[in-house]
Amino acid sequence: MRLKSISSFLASILLIGFTISTGIIVYYFVSTLPRTQTQQISSQASKVLSCAGATFDVKVKNCNLLNGLVLWLPMDEGSGNTTYDYSGNNNNGTLYNGSTICGGIDNCPLWVDGLIGKAISFDGVDDYVNIPSSPSLSGLNTITLSVWVNPTKTTEGTIASKHDNYQNREWQLYINPYTYKYTFQVVDNSTNTFSEVAGILATAGKWTHIVGVYNNGDLRIYCDGVLISSATTNKIIRVTNAPIRIGNRADDARYYGGIIDEVLIYNRALSEEEIKELYYEGLTNKFNITIGLLNSGYADLGNSFTAIVYLKNGTILQKPLNSEKPLNKGYYLEGTITIDGYYPSYGLVDKIMVCSNDCQGVCSEVKINNQC
Repeated sequence: MRLKSISSFLASILLIGFTISTGIIVYYFVSTLPRTQTQQISSQASKVLSCAGATFDVKVKNCNLLNGLVLWLPMDEGSGNTTYDYSGNNNNGTLYNGSTICGGIDNCPLWVDGLIGKAISFDGVDDYVNIPSSPSLSGLNTITLSVWVNPTKTTEGTIASKHDNYQNREWQLYINPYTYKYTFQVVDNSTNTFSEVAGILATAGKWTHIVGVYNNGDLRIYCDGVLISSATTNKIIRVTNAPIRIGNRADDARYYGGIIDEVLIYNRALSEEEIKELYYEGLTNKFNITIGLLNSGYADLGNSFTAIVYLKNGTILQKPLNSEKPLNKGYYLEGTITIDGYYPSYGLVDKIMVCSNDCQGVCSEVKINNQC
């Protein structure tokens, strides 16, 4: 279309609108415009026309740390007597002092600043969190337990356990009263005997990331992302109806003194790379989302995009997503955005929408839960 100027006295506006496959309506306002402005309008019109048939697909990568997650206690409530499970399995924990449900007051488990957000402090005498047994937490012959700890008492203490009594026990992570080391233990289903691996010495006032892994005979313990020891056993973890306790065992033995934060349980064995991710991103309190873009349309899309992250709490974040190479027809590109929060916070992300900055209005979105 050729644009023509007319006199200001007879100025009129010619409005031509048409819709292309992107859903964008383009308006031309023709009046007494300088040549440079006419050229700008022509350029913009050409740019929009070049986006006809533009479309692309979005894929979220590296959110595998949601897979197999059966318990996730961020412990960020900061008040009350319940710590909620964000794994989607409703394995919520109740705070106790002895037989009394209570939290956040004297002689009860206290809400304190943690490594990430809030956490729970235990007095080492009679504080604990109780999580009832459930199908998602029982009969796990493959299990990964991840937790951040900052002890005040280093001579003994049960950090997390599924252990009711001698005949009703599955596993526990504790500070060994004989070696003062973090220790991960599993109990055999048929013989009721246990196998365990020892980590590093517990240090008062120091945050440490502890991960215990059992995978069909392979028993391992990691401290701060490093494999400390491993063992091979023929044991099959016992199946019981014992509750999970944070801060002691259900037989009221070995109370833990200190702070506990970010308790996670998986029904699979995390890889060494995944464990390192949990550790390093726990230190930085940030996690990365890798987004893949596939140009499945008929237009080149440039290299400038905006990722809009919708969190389940209603927060909306906008992050630039740029690439050195343009997303031309048939091309696939990947970019990374960084979000404040712990890596499993993928579980708090509802969806991500990515929009092209060169072809405005051309967007694609992905639901996180459908991709992990």
